[in-house]
Amino acid sequence: MNIDNQIVDAEGRKRFIEMLQKQLIRENPSALPIYGVDGQFGSETRNWVNRFQERKGLKVDGIAGPETLGRLREDIVQRPDTSGRGVEILQEDLLWFFIQQSAIDGQYGPGTTQGVRDFQFLNNLVVDGVAGPNTLKKMDELITSILTQKGDSGSLVLRIQNQLNDQGEADISIEVDGEFGPETEEAVRVFQDATEQRVDGIAGPVTMNLLDLEALHPTSPETIQQFLLDNGIRISTASQNQDITQKLTDLLALDSAFKNNVPSGADNELSSVAVSLMTIEAVDEDKEVQLYHLTASLDEKNQYINVQAVFNLDEKLEQFAFIVIEGDLYESNARLMYYDEEGNLIDQLSDTLLELTNADLDVQKDITGVISGIQAQSAMHTFCDWTATLLPGTVCGLALAAFGTGIGAVVGSVVCGKIGGDIMYDEWECDQYIED
Repeated sequence: MNIDNQIVDAEGRKRFIEMLQKQLIRENPSALPIYGVDGQFGSETRNWVNRFQERKGLKVDGIAGPETLGRLREDIVQRPDTSGRGVEILQEDLLWFFIQQSAIDGQYGPGTTQGVRDFQFLNNLVVDGVAGPNTLKKMDELITSILTQKGDSGSLVLRIQNQLNDQGEADISIEVDGEFGPETEEAVRVFQDATEQRVDGIAGPVTMNLLDLEALHPTSPETIQQFLLDNGIRISTASQNQDITQKLTDLLALDSAFKNNVPSGADNELSSVAVSLMTIEAVDEDKEVQLYHLTASLDEKNQYINVQAVFNLDEKLEQFAFIVIEGDLYESNARLMYYDEEGNLIDQLSDTLLELTNADLDVQKDITGVISGIQAQSAMHTFCDWTATLLPGTVCGLALAAFGTGIGAVVGSVVCGKIGGDIMYDEWECDQYIED
């Protein structure tokens, strides 16, 4: 994929929004003075895209398409003996690759020049110490990559090798040469086994995330639950007995809205059914929300179909979702479809397992960042505080992530936030609370 041959807007993937924001600052150090590189395509980013487009005689629409991204790429050349925010971003990127030739001071001096030369050499580029379009594009390609495997080489592999040697989960010591050979593949397998991942020797988004030593580990459900309890919110899940499980299974199987939307070719019989009662309560308030969450499977040849449904305490179906996964490889396609109780499509997503897994990890990283920010500022007090700070559905996602869905990170927080979070938000009357 040519990273400049795409559309980056409010619906874009976070890592590509960050790439765009870096480019805007590289091109104009005065750009994005408030939020900087935050991965959010808000009004500030849109305004600065507009400014660039207007200045360069491009179509002014605030959307960074191939023409805008290509022009940004062409126009940016960072040279020795310059300074500013763009140079600081360059230095941060070099450090991300474990190229530690200079301090992050915004000064393109001899150390930064040598760091650029090292990067160029490792990635088979012209070695001149100038961060021009080809060098910066290669940096952006590697930084936005979320998978590397045997046969790959260069700065991203070198970063992973350094991280494998530095981590404390497994006893690993390998040569750092930038070549993803058998030794690195085996080291990845050892790390994956030690951290209870799928063991395949491929450094995908989960492995790469867990290797990050700079506080990018997703906050565990247990840690989040304790944090919420410390701030007056108790989350609990309780597996339900066979009677309730069978009753809700029968109700779902007979529901016309559900039956009318079962993916084509799938069996109508639900299997591997599990039901949990999820409770969110305010410790110091007389408020509580409870929902039944059902997860199950529908078999289909060459596909895996996961079903999730939410019932209220009166055993009335509120929402349901299908997750159709066409294989177990990172490149396999996955479709997520969410419906209300009447069978109306609420939303749908379609992407590869690789991208959906990475999106889920981004959600978890955002949660970690919010928790850290709250801890540094002031305590939360209510469920509505929490959902207002993040997004309706996040707490639901956390609770069900702890319960487990059977297909891991792909459908953890993301699915639950769709099929249960908005219900909780509404039942707690958060809109009224926040307005008051």
